[in-house]
Amino acid sequence: MSSTSCLAGAAVAAAPLPPWSPRQAHCRRLQAQDVDEHAQAIGSWDLRYDQLGAGRFQAGFFELRLPGLQVFAEHTRQAVRQRGSLGQGRLGAAFMRRGQGEGSCNGQAFGHGEVLAWHDAELDLRTPDGCQLAGVVLEPDLLPSQGLALPRLSQPLSGQAAAVRRLHRLVLDSLVLARRLSHRADVPGGAVGRAAQWADALAVAQWRDDLVDACVAAVHRAPTVGDPLRAQRRAALVERACARMLAQVEQQESISQVALCQALGTSVRNLAYAFQTVLGLSPLAWLRVVRLGEARRTLRRMAAGQEAPQSIYAVATRHGFWHLGRFAVEYRQQFGERPSDTLGRPARERIG
Repeated sequence: MSSTSCLAGAAVAAAPLPPWSPRQAHCRRLQAQDVDEHAQAIGSWDLRYDQLGAGRFQAGFFELRLPGLQVFAEHTRQAVRQRGSLGQGRLGAAFMRRGQGEGSCNGQAFGHGEVLAWHDAELDLRTPDGCQLAGVVLEPDLLPSQGLALPRLSQPLSGQAAAVRRLHRLVLDSLVLARRLSHRADVPGGAVGRAAQWADALAVAQWRDDLVDACVAAVHRAPTVGDPLRAQRRAALVERACARMLAQVEQQESISQVALCQALGTSVRNLAYAFQTVLGLSPLAWLRVVRLGEARRTLRRMAAGQEAPQSIYAVATRHGFWHLGRFAVEYRQQFGERPSDTLGRPARERIG
């Protein structure tokens, strides 16, 4: 079954959909208490996760997969940065159902009214504390093979556009459908004995056609939020500042925000605004969080036997913390546990 849309005067034909049956669907529910475990458990995306918000990390992930299509819902208790890509040629769309404040996508702030869209491009996404995302990812073989070429894209789309409102509604409907299908006894990973009534293969194929059509229409028709060029410059400035600070830590050099701004050719105010928009933190606060995160990764590798044992003090100084007591306090504030707790507990995945 296929659908045809008329976009900007050109016809775009969606790829023919293969026959569907419940056995081609697969659902998963994941829970994690560590940001790296969460990223590894998801598995299908090439994304690095970094915990930015303070407190014991908690996250959950639900997905339903059909041929060429992934429907997902993700919630994270702490603010998180995700960097990488969804995979070559894939088209993704998501929106924030809940969240304590704004997020940022490739340097552009976004809120609850916008839809995030990615196609064949690098992603730098920051979500706020208490964030819930709902979205879909389409494989390249479901996207139009003729007519209008899809542009490279990684920006929020304006929620005022009719195409975005339709996509927003379809993504939410898709999540409802996914949860219904996950209750079918004949869907791998589903809840045995709780079969839903949503079993019509033709209806599922039509829903998938509509979703592809809505994603393509939104990408072509909807304006992006803000000024993409300014967002790119903002993101590039933050990236340069981050790289410079990390290099100074590696060389055991002191860091002055004024000297950093002079080296980057910007003002303290501009740099602070860029960091707050992109990462939700000041430059020095971001550096502290990143160093704590790398120290945690070292401790977890040691706990798993993947790295030679060393003292907690050695781990702290390796990542730029010279006062062990202060390191322990900041570590506990950031992760909700002591460094010794992390070292004494093997890494594990929580999959439910």
